[in-house]
Amino acid sequence: MSKSPAERKAAPRPNKLKRRRLRRIRDDLAWYKEEAKDLHTKLIELADEVAKLRSQILTVPMPVIVPFQIYSTVTGEPDHQLCKKCNDGLRGGCSACSFSGR
Repeated sequence: MSKSPAERKAAPRPNKLKRRRLRRIRDDLAWYKEEAKDLHTKLIELADEVAKLRSQILTVPMPVIVPFQIYSTVTGEPDHQLCKKCNDGLRGGCSACSFSGR
């Protein structure tokens, strides 16, 4: 049995404050979704850049301690005299030894 139009009552509408709150929540949700999309795009770009950098091979020359005999045969020039007095050999001596005039 169907009810007559007079018997049917319209569902009560939520009040103005509830509608406003729902509208704000819906707008905030849309804003957060857009923000998440932007951040996801930026994250994917950065991940691609990291992958590209990881695929590159970077060679960094490391300092090597070479014995005096090998150094003199390779360079063909005699070592600095101050090198025999200090431990800072191949670079011309330490500042204490090169400036003191020993």
